[in-house]
Amino acid sequence: MGRARRSVNFIGARLAAARGPRASSLRAARPRCARPLLRTFIGLVIAAHTWTSTASPALADDQPAISPPKDEAAPARARFTILPFANAGGPRTLDFLQAGLPALVAERLGRHPGLRFAGPETIVERARLDDALVRAAATGTQFVVAGHYEKKPNWKLEVTVEVYAGATPANRIGAGEIEGPKDDVGRSALLAALAALEQAGLATSAVARGRVLEPFARDAYAFVLYGRGVAVYTGLDQPWDPTSGRPAGPQRRRQPSPAVLGANAERALKPLGKSLLIDPRVPETRRYVGLVHLDAGRPGHARAMWSYAVDVRPDYT
Repeated sequence: MGRARRSVNFIGARLAAARGPRASSLRAARPRCARPLLRTFIGLVIAAHTWTSTASPALADDQPAISPPKDEAAPARARFTILPFANAGGPRTLDFLQAGLPALVAERLGRHPGLRFAGPETIVERARLDDALVRAAATGTQFVVAGHYEKKPNWKLEVTVEVYAGATPANRIGAGEIEGPKDDVGRSALLAALAALEQAGLATSAVARGRVLEPFARDAYAFVLYGRGVAVYTGLDQPWDPTSGRPAGPQRRRQPSPAVLGANAERALKPLGKSLLIDPRVPETRRYVGLVHLDAGRPGHARAMWSYAVDVRPDYT
């Protein structure tokens, strides 16, 4: 106890010297009744520390250790990939939905507790359905999602989403079809995807359904610009031929190479940037802008975009 008091007095002297003569005079002017209280408090602290260090082992010997509860093992999440959605007879102005719709569907299905996205960083896998199914079977990917959309009267769009499993296109295990207004085509695609999953046997709770169906942005045009940016970057801004697994036009007959993606980066950033001007708090857009910046050799810009996306949605991965 004496050693502890000397240490306290030494520290107090050092503090008083550092504060100067005015602090020392003020300290001297304090009422002396505070000093016994301080000493009593220090004694109690030291006694408590001594009791804890000596009594705790005894308690540990007498009582069994209480281990923290272990978390239950989380159920395995089914892996899935997604293909471009075909424009089934709509005008060329809707070609951007070939990439925009599957990109949104993949992002949101990734929030489903029973699913995990396993596709490329650009999200949309440019491939034929049969090739994608063979590759999925070889890599342990359970589902391949495909779809198409068709223009209806009064500027409505019908979106069909299909879920496949196995190694052949004959193994379609679920399909959903939703018709809705053109300005809300993203929600129609998400509803169709949830219906297809339900038919495939993957139940969706009310909480998970709400997370999947959250509005994309505060203005519908933000999704249009997002879809255009993704379509430009992936080379899906022209008619897509699902039978050949490549765009129907003669401009691009192969998968986009890194050089092509780099050339498309600046073109893609224009609509993506305009989408963020409409609503800067859309994590899906922030993530894709970060990807474009990273492939263009700007990792600092990419980190800034991804950091903001996580700030907006902490559970975003």
